[in-house]
Amino acid sequence: MTFMNDIVLCTAVPLGNGLIKSQIPTGNLLMATPLLHTIDEIGEILKVSRSTVYRIINRGDLLVISFGGCKRITEASLQRFLKERIRIAKLGNS
Repeated sequence: MTFMNDIVLCTAVPLGNGLIKSQIPTGNLLMATPLLHTIDEIGEILKVSRSTVYRIINRGDLLVISFGGCKRITEASLQRFLKERIRIAKLGNS
């Protein structure tokens, strides 16, 4: 168990399926956050369909990395997208 005053740096943990998760402290529990997401995972996170995820990608709003035909979106790209959407929503220009 990790406590608030413990120092925990983000560490990469390889998974059996080729993906990597980072460990990020949340409160006094350690939570795993994936560094790479599939198209379906992005759809689940944003609560939208696959085709909507592809539209977002085609607009250039999400960076896609391809590995032998498998598309992955970085957590950093998802966070940038969400921050931009929040900024736009606050301005009332959605």
